[in-house]
Amino acid sequence: MLEWVDRMAGPGYVAAILWTFAALVLLVVVLLVIKVVRNLTFGTFVAGGRNRKTRLAVMDATAVDSHRRLVLVRRDDIEHLILIGGPTDVVVERDIRLAAPRRPALTGDSGQQQASAAPRPRAPQPAPA
Repeated sequence: MLEWVDRMAGPGYVAAILWTFAALVLLVVVLLVIKVVRNLTFGTFVAGGRNRKTRLAVMDATAVDSHRRLVLVRRDDIEHLILIGGPTDVVVERDIRLAAPRRPALTGDSGQQQASAAPRPRAPQPAPA
């Protein structure tokens, strides 16, 4: 095989090609080891690992300009609007409570009484001749 490489690349380049090939093989081995280690660990430094209930999430993010982003972060049931990037980070709005579920429409006796108390439209009367 070395003769083939010697004929294709020239006599002075065989060692350089072999070192380059060895470096690529070493790079692939290192990347595989990193992937295996990351899969074996849980990938989080928080107690409870992946089986815990998530309390913190980035709900939405948008770019304001080339340096800053507007991020909506939820912790438990409270959201915070944060402007990040640039020289400082700013909390734009804090303690945004999630909307409580709306109450269903009232049904029962009180709803029927209100409907019956409303005036009914009269039938049209013939015009006097």
